[in-house]
Amino acid sequence: MKEGETVSQAVETEEGRGEMMRKRRRKSIIRVFAISIVRYIMYIVIMLYNIYYICTVKNYYIIYKYY
Repeated sequence: MKEGETVSQAVETEEGRGEMMRKRRRKSIIRVFAISIVRYIMYIVIMLYNIYYICTVKNYYIIYKYY
């Protein structure tokens, strides 16, 4: 962005547009990564909870069966 140029003029030029797109793209990529990581963590937590629940239920079932 040259001195004395307004934002709209800078955006109109190819360099300005490229810069804006690059910034926007980086932000969107970060957002997508954050969403996917959160989803992945939630999935892992749910999996672990399910495994824990199944194990405890099975153990109780086995204990109940034996006694």
